[in-house]
Amino acid sequence: LLKDEDASELRRLQDRIQEKYLVNFSVFQSLPDFWGLSQNFPIVPLNKLDIKPTNPASIWDITCDSDGEIGFKPKHLSIFMI
Repeated sequence: LLKDEDASELRRLQDRIQEKYLVNFSVFQSLPDFWGLSQNFPIVPLNKLDIKPTNPASIWDITCDSDGEIGFKPKHLSIFMI
């Protein structure tokens, strides 16, 4: 078993090493001004709703009007724009 400090190091590494999905469309165009509102914007998957998310990942827009990324926050068990 890992010691507490070892587990915290693994959690920190897991936050930094995550899957990144690049999409070629303006996914951020329809999202609200989340940084001005200081609110999370939940994103709901279309399928596999009964499967608990386990791996951190983020969605990146590669178009020229890209405004950010959509990241995974495991403590909420959902995906929010960050």
